[in-house]
Amino acid sequence: YPGFHLLLGNHEWATITGNPVYKGGVNQSLIFEKLLKDKYGSRWKVKLAEYSHFFKKLPVAVKTSNGVFISHSGPPENVKSLRQIMNITRRGYSANQSLFELLWRRYHDYSKQDVDQFLEAVGCQAMIVGHTPVDGYKLYGNQLIISSSYTKGRKAYVELDLKKDISNGGDLKKMVRYLR
Repeated sequence: YPGFHLLLGNHEWATITGNPVYKGGVNQSLIFEKLLKDKYGSRWKVKLAEYSHFFKKLPVAVKTSNGVFISHSGPPENVKSLRQIMNITRRGYSANQSLFELLWRRYHDYSKQDVDQFLEAVGCQAMIVGHTPVDGYKLYGNQLIISSSYTKGRKAYVELDLKKDISNGGDLKKMVRYLR
C-alpha cells in the first residue's frame, strides 16, 4: 500500500529471538509456529528462519521530514542521538536493552519528560507509537499512542500529513482517523 510501512514490533522480535510473546494470555509465538507447521509441514523450520531473516530487515522506526518519530513503542532510555536508533540492531536482538525498550515500553514505564528528552535527542517534536491498548488513541505529552488492534475500545490510525508543520503531539491529534 502506498504510504504504508512495516516496522519491527515486539512479536517480530519474539520470532527473531525465540522468546515467547503473549496476547490475551495466549502464547502467540506457539500459534505462529503451529500455523507454519500446518502450512509447510516438515519445512516449517525453514520458513520460520525465512521469516526471521525478513523481520531483521524491517526498520525499527521512521523519522519524518516534519519531525515525527514513529516506532512500535518506546521511547528507550539513554538515547543520545538518532544515530543510536539507526544502529540499534548492530548490538543484536536478544541482549539489547535499548531495542527491547523501543519495542516493549508502555507509557506507565516513563514520564512525559522522558518522551521530550528522547524527541530532542532524535531531532523530533512528536512521536507516534502503538503497542499499548487504548480507546482509539491517547495523547501522552508529545507522544500519540494509537490502538489499531488488540483493545476493547475503538481502533484508530493516523493519516499523517507530511506537509504540515508539527510542533507537538497535539498537532497529531487532528490526523487521527477511526477504523469502521
